[in-house]
Formats: sequence, structure tokens, C-alpha cells
Amino acid sequence: MGCALVGGIWVLLLLSSFPVSEGFKSGFLGPWASRPLSLSACDGRRDTGGGCVTGDGGLEDELRTLRRGEAVYAVDLGSRIGPRLRRLAAVAVDDDAEVVRRKVVDWIMMASEPLDAEPRLAVRAAVAVQPADRGRFLGERLAWLAEEWRCDPRTARRKVDRAFRLFAEAVRAHAGHDPAPNSVYGWLVASFVAVLRMDADPPEALELRRIVATMDGLAELVTSISVPRHPDDRTEGHGLHAELLYGGHLERRAQPYESYFENVITLASPLVADAEHWYAMRLTVPRGQPMAPHYVHIPFARTEYFCLRIRFGPDRMPQRVWRLTRVPPVVIYDRQPTGDLLRADRFGEVSCEFRDLTPGFGYGIRWEYF
Repeated sequence: MGCALVGGIWVLLLLSSFPVSEGFKSGFLGPWASRPLSLSACDGRRDTGGGCVTGDGGLEDELRTLRRGEAVYAVDLGSRIGPRLRRLAAVAVDDDAEVVRRKVVDWIMMASEPLDAEPRLAVRAAVAVQPADRGRFLGERLAWLAEEWRCDPRTARRKVDRAFRLFAEAVRAHAGHDPAPNSVYGWLVASFVAVLRMDADPPEALELRRIVATMDGLAELVTSISVPRHPDDRTEGHGLHAELLYGGHLERRAQPYESYFENVITLASPLVADAEHWYAMRLTVPRGQPMAPHYVHIPFARTEYFCLRIRFGPDRMPQRVWRLTRVPPVVIYDRQPTGDLLRADRFGEVSCEFRDLTPGFGYGIRWEYF
């Protein structure tokens, strides 16, 4: 299972063992880079050289600007990322170029995970996130995508444009709105305690959160859970059951993408700024659906405390269990231990605690049975 928090919203990442938690968890493009600025070619929209932008300053426009030339490997990366990307990736004013690059790459990897395979690859490749060695410039990355999809570069470009739209919509939906650069979803996480029952059939996660409102009038919480399909999963369906135990009313459930689930929690009464609120959820995958061997929380906003306890049971202990502390999202999937090995007690339980988590990085536990 894998878990991630994004700006006060959590993402559940299940692969081979069970899900994660809400948030957003932690790709290539032709000769377009050399095109002059043009209005007519873009139906009235401005062409930045990396594609037409609407001019409304949204995330989609910022991605189109970012994908020009060497994209995330551009020397002037710091000046090319817009306010939304800067906020979402938790880029600080005093971050140097390498830190900015790492934060942007990690956020795009994580936030694009809920997308289906084709748009996920399109988003990552377009901005040279993965695979980064497939083309130094936009035209080369578009040509590589065209070869992957067996289409011409113009079609590949259209697919990338569509992927950017889907990505921006998913990020907005995750937040419940397209927030201003200086706002962070209206709430932060003061405490998150999770218990993963791997000894249950099917496995389940019990999650208890204490949030703090950062604005007056906070009336609902929009949470999201990413449950990527396991590579060995050949079943037709793909699901997740979410139950709100207390702390409001589960107003809406949605599955806009195969691996992406949304829950809207309506509060009994609106919160004022600095007010605290507790809520708890039970997350369960369908019986027989394979899940990933990790549970990871990736905060996209301030998280002060995270405690994770996993009960495998004495007869179902993995061969190796290790702690993940402030790791980039891509490291979560490494099968070799990247952190301290954990020893279970005689009842098959392991636990760990984290404080003052850094947005955009993963915290949790991973395991391997062989």
C-alpha cells in the first residue's frame, strides 16, 4: 500500500499490498521549439514556443511554458516556473537551481501518478521528467512519443496538449478549486495517524486526521486517493471502498480515472481560521485486488506529525521491512532498502513516527516478501 498527502489532501497508493492516503503522490516532445511567437497559429492564443497558452495564468499554461527547450533541465528553470507550479512543488524563494529542479520533478512524478498510462507518460515526457534521456529538446521528445504511440509528431503534440488539460483538471479537482498562489487548500494537517491491517482479509487502513483550517468558512474537505493498478493485476475492475467513520458526511464519491478516487466530506458547520477538526476514514480494496508493498504519506502542504503502524501478523511477516524518510516519490518503488530496516515485535507489528514533514517528499514504510 502506498499513501500520500497533497496540500491537505491525501492519496492512497496501492500496488502489491494495500493503499496509501490522500494527497497527490511522487516523461517528451518537435521543431515547435523554434517557432516564432504567433497569434494566428494559435487561434488567438499566445504561442510561447512550447505551445499555445490561454493567457489566464493557469497550471496548463505554466506547463506549456515549462516544456520549451530543455524543460526541467533548462538553466533558467527558476525563472520559467509559474506561481502555481512554484506553490504546488513547495519551491522556496531562496532555493538554488538544483533544489528547484528536484522539487518540480518530484511533484510532477507524484501528481501525475493518478492519470492513465498514456496521459501520464505524455505529461512527464513533455517536460523531460521521465524518461529524461529520451530527448534534450522538445522536438526530440515529441518524436520519441510519436514513435512510442506509432503516430506522427503533430498527433503526439495534440495528445500532450490533452494530457496537460487532464492533469490540470485533476490537480484542480484534488484541491476542490484552483487556489490563488498564496493559499493552500484552506487547511493543513496537524496530526495524521494511520493503522494498516495487513493481517485482515482484505487489508484495510484506518486513518485519523486532525486538521486546522487556514481560512474562514471552510465547509468541506476534498480528499483524493490514488490506487495504481499493480503490474500483475489482470482483473477487469479496479476499485476502492472509502468509509467515513466520523467527522462529517461523505457527500460525494467519484472515480474520474481508473486509479484515482475522490471523496468530498461535508462538515457539520463551517470552520473559522485556526479551528481544529478531527475525522477518520476506513479504506478497503476489493478482495483479491493486488496492492503495492508500501504505505507512504507525501504531503503537499504543511504536515506537523505523521504516525504509521502496520500489523502484518506473526505468520505473514515480509522478509524485509524498511523506513522511508524524506524520499523522492520515485524512490518509493525501489525494491532495495533505502532506509533503516525495521524489526517487528512478536505480534508482527512495526511502527514509525515523523515530525515537520517536508512537502513533496515521501514518509512511510515499504516491505518485500522475497
